[in-house]
Amino acid sequence: MDPIAPDTMLENIYDLPNLINTKMKEFAEIVKNSLKEVDVRSIKKIFLVGDGDSFHAALSSEMSFESIAGIPCEVASGQKFLDYKAPFLLRERRDDYLVIGISASGTTKRVIQSLKATKKVGVKTLAVTTRAESAITEIADSSIVLKIPAFPPSPGIRSFVASLSGLILIAVELGFLHERLSKDEKGEILDTLLSLSDVMQMAIESTEDVAKAAAEDFKNTANLIFLGSGPSYGTAIFSAAKVIEANGVFSFGQDLEEWSHVEFFAYPDDMPVFIIAPPGRSFWRALETVEMVKSYGHRTAVVASAENKEIQKHADYFFPISGDVREEFSSLVYHIGLDFFAYFLTKELDRHLFKSDNLEFQKLNEAYQKRDRIK
Repeated sequence: MDPIAPDTMLENIYDLPNLINTKMKEFAEIVKNSLKEVDVRSIKKIFLVGDGDSFHAALSSEMSFESIAGIPCEVASGQKFLDYKAPFLLRERRDDYLVIGISASGTTKRVIQSLKATKKVGVKTLAVTTRAESAITEIADSSIVLKIPAFPPSPGIRSFVASLSGLILIAVELGFLHERLSKDEKGEILDTLLSLSDVMQMAIESTEDVAKAAAEDFKNTANLIFLGSGPSYGTAIFSAAKVIEANGVFSFGQDLEEWSHVEFFAYPDDMPVFIIAPPGRSFWRALETVEMVKSYGHRTAVVASAENKEIQKHADYFFPISGDVREEFSSLVYHIGLDFFAYFLTKELDRHLFKSDNLEFQKLNEAYQKRDRIK
């Protein structure tokens, strides 16, 4: 692999409004047609399985399945599902469960193994991917293929949005088919999702300069932490992953409440803390948390509604999101300023994406990939 310059990240970020504007209706139609192949009315529980960005998308969509579709939903990484949930399904042998495997590349090994294990016990499987005729579509009972135009190599920003959009649209379609949504209500939600193109464009314009300033300030830190709850927990983990993939700075995502029980005790006292706080169920706890974080001496960065002045006053860096964004859909938008941050931090540190300028690391990774086969 040749060294990958970070500017490919900008191309991904800037294209997000266009991706929603040109693909959301198409994705909705694909989801509608694909679910015709599944006995959706019998579904009483959903398992979402993914690794990396696909796992983050699953976490970010869990609320949609429960609040819009009205179906209990459980999220697991590929390894956890394979070794711990698949044996449960073997014991239960339920025909009213649906396992959705998410893999943007279509080749994620543990997710594919999870679907294989699921099919052996007769549980319905559905693949969500951006690649047709891939390994995951070959193994799943049905597939939802969300094709997006190819871009140069980059941490998965557009593919994350495509996967998350697909999962949300599945939840909406299931809500309609389970008669929780009327045809008009379903149409209103689809219009809302399409309108996020404008919200994304405003987020790009309002957060880029903030991200650049935060990167300049935080460039000498050894650790970064991102906090959120509900869908924003998925956003937090995803945003931490973009920093690591882009420049290798150790970053991690954590739940709002868990931070106050564990990482609260961690040094250094000025460690930057990012808090994702869209309007919604856990906003009250996000507000309390940012007040605590700030009072303990941490530098703070907050992603929240542009209209919320109360939380803004506690932020050293405020990433404003304009427009009304339903909490279930917030993860489609609230990562944008943090993607910019990952990019600008990479520029500040003069690094390349995925440690692609580190030849020794590349050799080790290549050797590992050859050893790690799908069984």
